[in-house]
Amino acid sequence: MTQVAPPTRLSKSALISFICGLLVCIPFVTGALALLLGIIGFFAAGKPGMRGRWMAVLGAILGLIGIVGWLTVGAGTLAAWRLGSTAVAALTAPGHAAHDFIRAVDNGDDAAAKALSALSDADYAAATAKIKAQAGFIDSTFNSVEVNNDTAHVSGTAQFKAGTLNAKADLKKTGDAWRVTSIDFAP
Repeated sequence: MTQVAPPTRLSKSALISFICGLLVCIPFVTGALALLLGIIGFFAAGKPGMRGRWMAVLGAILGLIGIVGWLTVGAGTLAAWRLGSTAVAALTAPGHAAHDFIRAVDNGDDAAAKALSALSDADYAAATAKIKAQAGFIDSTFNSVEVNNDTAHVSGTAQFKAGTLNAKADLKKTGDAWRVTSIDFAP
C-alpha cells in the first residue's frame, strides 16, 4: 500500500512577497511589503504541507533591493536639487543686489542703498539722480549675468513708471554680499 502525500499549499504571503518584489515601481511601498511578507512567508512555507520558500526568499531580496534602490535615487535627487539651488542662488545674487540697490534708492532709503553699493560719492549721486528721474521703480529683470570670482556684470531691463530702460551694473563681492560698483541706464 502506497502512502499518498498530503497536498501542499502555496504560502500566500510568499507569493504576494514575490509579486511585490517584482513590482518595485512604487517607491518603498512594494519593497517594504515584499520584505515584510517575504519574512512571514519564509516561516509559513516551512510548516508541513506548505511550499513557497524560494518565492519568499526572492521576494524579500527583491524588496530589499527596491528599498535600497529608491533610497539611493531619493538621496541622489536631493543632492542634485541642493546643488542646483546653490548654483542658481550664486548666479542670481548679483542681479538681486542690483535690484535691491535700485529699490532702496527709489524708496529714499539712503542707508540701505549705500550698504548695497561700493560707488564713489559722485557715482552714487549720479545713479541716484538717474533713478529718481524715472518717477518710481517698478521691477527689474537681469537676464545676463557674468560672474568671475568676486566680480559680476549684470544686464537686463529696469521698469520705471516713466518707462522701461536697459540696465547694466558691475558688482563686487564683499564677504557674502554683492555691492554695486557701477550702474547705468539707457533707453
